[in-house]
Amino acid sequence: MYRNFKKKHPGKALKGMLWSTIRSSTIEMYKKAAKDLKEYDSEAYKWIEKAPRPMHWCKAYFSPHTKCVMIVNNLCEPFNSHILEARDEPIISLLQKARELMMERIQKRKAAMTRYPHSTGPLIRKIIEDRIEESFQWFPQFNGIDGYQVKCPTNSQFAVNLKKKSYTCRIWELSGLPCTHAIAAIKQTENDPHEMIAEFHYKRLFLQVYNNVLKPISSQLLWPESSTLQLDLPMSTVQPGRPKKARK
Repeated sequence: MYRNFKKKHPGKALKGMLWSTIRSSTIEMYKKAAKDLKEYDSEAYKWIEKAPRPMHWCKAYFSPHTKCVMIVNNLCEPFNSHILEARDEPIISLLQKARELMMERIQKRKAAMTRYPHSTGPLIRKIIEDRIEESFQWFPQFNGIDGYQVKCPTNSQFAVNLKKKSYTCRIWELSGLPCTHAIAAIKQTENDPHEMIAEFHYKRLFLQVYNNVLKPISSQLLWPESSTLQLDLPMSTVQPGRPKKARK
């Protein structure tokens, strides 16, 4: 989305405003970020208004059911780089190479997580540890039952409900991980922030998912013969000009 945006609206200021709009976790924050963008550059704001529905690219419109706040395509980029050489191969060779890469990756990730000593993975643990450090800037006020009003010196303020694992900035609901404000409230109790995360962030569920391994297969020489009609190769057509390959 940003690549298309910067073609007509370049510059670091507009880039920052666009990402502020995208990262907004509530509709109110989204409207505020969009208003700031409109005041700075009305044409850039019109581009945002014509973009696909924000449920596809803005956290404020994400469903809390999926517990995912990913807004970039970083997942597909490493996979494409791994199969870069195999992409020029025939389809069966390509699939075979992709299968071998995935089989090796699943085995390595499962072995690494099995050796890891904590109940959550290293990335999740680092996120929580970083947020614990940041939480010292926030000051919770208890309501006597299960709610906290959390403030910071800049007068930002959020309401936290530990029983429902929710609060007004919605990050906990969207990602399944308590944010800085929630952790400030959790520290007032006997609970461990590392144990206040969604179920699927735990190591035990990770290992359960990675138990679904890819089975080894024999070479093509030992494959059973198919009784279906054999397809002829398509006729090749040479396009005019020199062939081009896009590599980044």
